[in-house]
Amino acid sequence: YGNSDYCSVTLTLVDNQGACGGSKIAGKLVNHAEEGISNVIVTIDAEGEIKVKTYSGEYGNEPNYLHSLGLDYKVIPTKADDYRNGVNTLDLVHIQRHILGTAKLNSAEKLIAADVNNDKKITASDLVELRKLILGLSDKLTSNDSWTFVPKSYVYPDATNPYNAPRSIEITNLQGDVVGQDFRGIKIGDVDQNASASFTGNNTSNRSAKS
Repeated sequence: YGNSDYCSVTLTLVDNQGACGGSKIAGKLVNHAEEGISNVIVTIDAEGEIKVKTYSGEYGNEPNYLHSLGLDYKVIPTKADDYRNGVNTLDLVHIQRHILGTAKLNSAEKLIAADVNNDKKITASDLVELRKLILGLSDKLTSNDSWTFVPKSYVYPDATNPYNAPRSIEITNLQGDVVGQDFRGIKIGDVDQNASASFTGNNTSNRSAKS
C-alpha cells in the first residue's frame, strides 16, 4: 500500500577500552641523554579509531587502555609548547658556522635541530627564524613544532641528509602486545643539546658569541 524504499547502513563498533580483548602499544620518549620527555601528545591512529594521550617519558602502559586487534596503527608523537627551551645565541653561532663551512654540525640529530623552518635544508632563513625566537619577537616557530620525534631504532642512511627521517611508527595487523616502540626527541633550534626534557617555562638561556 503506497510507496516504499530502503537504505543500507554499515555500523562499525570500536572497542576503545579493550572490553572485548585487545593489546597495548607502548614505548618511551627520550632525548639524546635518554631522559624522558614530558608533555608529549601521542596520537595512536587506526582504521576508525584515534586515541590521543599526553605522556611524560613513556606511552601505552596505562592499565585497561588496550587497542583492538587486527587493525593497522600509526603512532605519532608531537610536542609544541616550550619553543625557547634550550635555545640560545650559541646555537646561532653553531648554525652560522655550519652554513659558512667553518665547523659542520656533526650528527643527524643536530642537523634536524638546525632546520628551524622545516624546509629540509639549513640556510640563513633558519638563523632569522631562531633569532626572532631568542629576541622575543615571536613565541613559536612558524613552520615547525618545538620538538620532533624520530623512531629510536631508525638508522640514517645518510647522516648528512637526515631530514626525511620518519616521524611515526607503523604497526600492521595488531595481534598482541607491541612494546619497545621508542622515539628519540629532538628539540628544534637546540643544536648544542642543552634543552631540559621536563622544561615547562618560557625562559631562554642567552649567551654571547664570545669565546
